[in-house]
Amino acid sequence: MRRRTECGRRLFYNALIETSNIERKTMNRRTSKIAQFVFAAAIIGAASAPQAAAAREFVHYHSELDPGSIVVSEHERKLYLIVDQDDAIAYKVAVPKAGKEWSGVVQINAKFVAPDWTPPEDVKHDHP
Repeated sequence: MRRRTECGRRLFYNALIETSNIERKTMNRRTSKIAQFVFAAAIIGAASAPQAAAAREFVHYHSELDPGSIVVSEHERKLYLIVDQDDAIAYKVAVPKAGKEWSGVVQINAKFVAPDWTPPEDVKHDHP
């Protein structure tokens, strides 16, 4: 009787070991698939990162303006978002043609998501 019990235990433990090996192999396949997916996502993310990084640049920009103020430098073709008295975030921007520039101080009075916008009359005149 004792011998049967030992034999049964061995069969039971061998079955457990085999099952865990099968689970481990399955797990390795799943892990491998997940690793491949994560790797592909990282490659895609890395390819788009230079574009996002090139869109803005943290720069030293001394200004007495309040944080959150925006300064547009036409000759540098940059927009500066003031972070503090000595730092800003610079964005490359398009600037108007000669004779179409404007200057001054403007207060932003509203912000809209996907606003309705039509070009001003002078733009309609230049590009009918």
